[in-house]
Amino acid sequence: MAASSSYVPRAKRDEWLVEQTRIRGLNSQAPDPSATFSVSGREALRVDAPGSAEEGGAGGHSVPEFPLPPSSEDARPVAVVAGLDISFVKDSDEACACMAVLQSPSMRPIGVVTHSVAMEEPYIAGFLAFREVPILSALVRAWQTCRVRATDCTRGPDGSTILAGLGGIEIKLLPGWEALAPPPARTPVDYASAAAADSGRPLPKVDAFLVDGNGVHHPRRCGAAVALGVLCGIRTVGIGKELHSFGALSRDALLRRAARCLTKRGHWMPIFDGKLEGEGVERTGACMQAGSTPRRPIFVSVGHGLSLEQACDLAAGCMLHRLPEPVRVADLYSRALIDKRSKAKSG
Repeated sequence: MAASSSYVPRAKRDEWLVEQTRIRGLNSQAPDPSATFSVSGREALRVDAPGSAEEGGAGGHSVPEFPLPPSSEDARPVAVVAGLDISFVKDSDEACACMAVLQSPSMRPIGVVTHSVAMEEPYIAGFLAFREVPILSALVRAWQTCRVRATDCTRGPDGSTILAGLGGIEIKLLPGWEALAPPPARTPVDYASAAAADSGRPLPKVDAFLVDGNGVHHPRRCGAAVALGVLCGIRTVGIGKELHSFGALSRDALLRRAARCLTKRGHWMPIFDGKLEGEGVERTGACMQAGSTPRRPIFVSVGHGLSLEQACDLAAGCMLHRLPEPVRVADLYSRALIDKRSKAKSG
């Protein structure tokens, strides 16, 4: 974790609480019928198991069913997914944020967006979004708004296309990205000049974003994945490497139940929390088996713009290792950049 003080003035904390309430009011967890999120061969299967409230189960409540509405006739499979992560220099506020963009279902990387920054806000439990989302949203918007022009690019030794000069953000496009990108836009101006006629090639549209962090599995239902999704208007999923315990949720009891009930990678069971302002039992996320055994599950929660079932389908479909591949690649790439820069400074 960064070296900055964790102190935040009460007035700022109160502002953050108000903003979390506002964002939560704009959050959508409704199923999205416009896209299909399952990936053939990598199955997400819900496993319902009785459990007490201490086990993270529904206790004496009946477990409701959450059927998905039929997809629209125009629904298309998810073709491009992105993962976002931030790695930190040890004992420092210096960090490297990374967004890895992958093709689905092959999970072949087609681009990475990176930004080296000094974190401005301290880490405060329950308020991670205010520390990380301004940086992550900059990566998302850079990808969404960038236009590739030959005059603005350099070529990497691996055949990649590199775009810099984006306010400190660098975009690296790997060979083959063009196949997924929309055609160049043509402007009705001076067609005597090809440069004037070509406004640049847009980058491939990302269908969903997986965020290293939590979504609605949060004491106030406003984790980083929720805030990023609402503020950028994108579909997001929170991927927790460790369980964030709050309310009546017992980490040890939940993991014991997972060990009994989950049998296959991609199998998941809902996590419930019945302590949200007396609103009763509420699903806040899912415990998903991420390997051949349930010993080290991951914790999936809705960020914005899709349902928990769809979020789990997407996470399982992206899972080649313990973490969904977009998040894993973003994590590895950002760590590699941190290591490279640390060695350069020390050398």
